[in-house]
Amino acid sequence: MADKKAIIVGPPGVGKSLIFQHLVQKKTISSSFYPGTEIKILRGEFIAKKERWQLIDSPPIWSLNPISLNENIVLNLILAEKPDLVLQVMTPETVQQNLLISIHLSELGIPFLILLNKSDDRAFSDYEIDMGRLYSLFHAHLIVISVVLEEGLGQIKDYLQDLTRPRWVGQFETRVSRGLEMSEKKLEEVIGQKDFHFSRRFIVLMLFLKNQVIEDWLKKQIGIPSWKIIERSLSQDRIAQWSRSIQRTWQETAERLANQVVIKKDFKKSPLLNSLNKYAHHPFWGALIFAGVLIMIFLLLSKFAAGLLVNFLETEIFSKYVTPGFVSLISQFPISPFMQGMLVGEYGLFTMGLTYLMAIIFPIVFILFLVLAILEDSGYLSHLAILLNRFFSRFGLTGAASSIFLLGFGCSVLAVSKAKSLQTPGQHKIAAFLIVFAIPCIAQMGIIINMLSVIPLGYALLFIALIIAQLIIVGSFLKKFVPEIKGGLVQKVMTLRMPRLKNIWSKLWQHTFWYFRKAVPVFILATLFLFLSEASGLLELIQRLLAPIITPILGLPAQSVEVFVLGFLRRDYGAARLYEMTNDGSLNAIQVLVSLLVVTLSIPCVAAFLTLIKEQGLKLAMSIGLAIFFYTLALGSIVNLILRF
Repeated sequence: MADKKAIIVGPPGVGKSLIFQHLVQKKTISSSFYPGTEIKILRGEFIAKKERWQLIDSPPIWSLNPISLNENIVLNLILAEKPDLVLQVMTPETVQQNLLISIHLSELGIPFLILLNKSDDRAFSDYEIDMGRLYSLFHAHLIVISVVLEEGLGQIKDYLQDLTRPRWVGQFETRVSRGLEMSEKKLEEVIGQKDFHFSRRFIVLMLFLKNQVIEDWLKKQIGIPSWKIIERSLSQDRIAQWSRSIQRTWQETAERLANQVVIKKDFKKSPLLNSLNKYAHHPFWGALIFAGVLIMIFLLLSKFAAGLLVNFLETEIFSKYVTPGFVSLISQFPISPFMQGMLVGEYGLFTMGLTYLMAIIFPIVFILFLVLAILEDSGYLSHLAILLNRFFSRFGLTGAASSIFLLGFGCSVLAVSKAKSLQTPGQHKIAAFLIVFAIPCIAQMGIIINMLSVIPLGYALLFIALIIAQLIIVGSFLKKFVPEIKGGLVQKVMTLRMPRLKNIWSKLWQHTFWYFRKAVPVFILATLFLFLSEASGLLELIQRLLAPIITPILGLPAQSVEVFVLGFLRRDYGAARLYEMTNDGSLNAIQVLVSLLVVTLSIPCVAAFLTLIKEQGLKLAMSIGLAIFFYTLALGSIVNLILRF
């Protein structure tokens, strides 16, 4: 049983979770989903000065005045757990944005420490923080740390014995201050000397802001009759005016304090970086820069990763040594033909599962992780999020989804898992379904591009236009019918710089470890599903069921049924079979276009679909999956009819 509790808070990307992992004892770590959500809350324990502390790692936030699901959860956690301390993590570049959280914490009345993580300190934008001034303002100590270099982390425990209640450093308008005093007195009249662990001023402020989390919590604490008395005392007209004044004061105070405590050093920028910083999120020039980045990523993935690396690993390593080695090894054991087929048969765990995981997907994903690490450390992803925010807002998403969609071009399995990092459950669902049903993976895309080169240019352009239209139509459909708690984009704009090798390696290692933790179980299950489907005759049954649909509705030859079955097993297998049929003359230009549309837009690979079921639930995955499948069949049949007549 812990003697004291602490909660760690901060925005995305400041090293919050790494600090948690460093402080707590690994054997004490536990995780659970926050009730009603798919957001994990980590808990662990550590000992400081003979006291046992429980540390809670909360979801990333930008404010304690909730506008997103994460911020609702963090405020609820603080209210429920009543922590003795809050650890607030920030970086030099986000001090101004994070001072808003500091102001909220000072109002809350709980002691807090500010951890300034300089692990990503930038070579071209250095900052100095006036720590003495910051302490005099908030009565909160600031500790400079480096997560990557593991510097300063030991000091955190030293400060746990020197905790003082913070103080408010701003001044509201006179009318608001008087209203606060009157409402605090009214609250005291109703509840007496009841100790909430938090300042009553904070509770009143949140009531002025019509904070639903605080209202629900207070009803439980004091009962409905007492709440009705307080509610009647709050003038709704005045509160609407005071709410705007309070938020404006907080924001202006954060900006003023940032100017007092943050000193940005003068430095000489590269002219190229100066220009890129200026234009990276510009609507026109930013789009051109993004197009160049996309072309670079595609060439790197399709030519180097999916081409050279995959060919070398699959042909020279796995085909010649790894797969024959496993076949030879398994043959030495007296096992049944069924088990032998499951391990080293056509759909065996070693012959297909391991080869697919390590020789085909991993090289592509590894290079994509490397590219994303470089883009992230350079600061470009923050510009990209702003650039694409308006586009993604059409689907109920924000620009924060841009890096997840880039990952989806490498492997949809990982992108679907990563979608959970978005703000709201609705955004998780929308992003996951768009990735699975509208984004072709890189292994499939290379084959698609080769096939588009053999059909008329008009058909190729029509294919691209229909893919984009699918993204917009399905995204708009999901935005209307998937329940969503709205959350906006709150994004720090990073100064572009040359990426640092140490930071790239750290991010690459984290992403690679996450890949094996997430992908391996899914691909094992997918391979087992394929083996059992083939052994039980399910694959043959699917082929017979699809035959009456493929030929009369889509106008495709009967043998193309195999394409759709293979496409479900592995997207690139289906595309590869289409490529063979195109080369041997089995398909004409219209049939190539129609088959590409259906394979690309309606058939996720089994691994991606299993991940979708795992993350979003069987009922939702099946219902939306079937809706999109029949919609795509209708689209394919319409395209077929129009082009033929």
